[in-house]
Amino acid sequence: MITIDGLTKEQVFLLDTMWEIDGYEDYMEWKSQLSESTRNEVDVLEQMVFLAELDEEELDLTEARKVLATYH
Repeated sequence: MITIDGLTKEQVFLLDTMWEIDGYEDYMEWKSQLSESTRNEVDVLEQMVFLAELDEEELDLTEARKVLATYH
């Protein structure tokens, strides 16, 4: 489970709303009805979630290291 610290109550509300939407089409419909500033905020939150997910992911870099080692 990801954690994003330092969010405002409004950002938490937006994220909760985002999680509750069932399906991509419904999500895009909801997002299209937002004001431009709120839509921009949602875009930032999407990026924050994406980056938090990357931080949580453990990558197996064994193959990449083998390839890079051939250049030394």
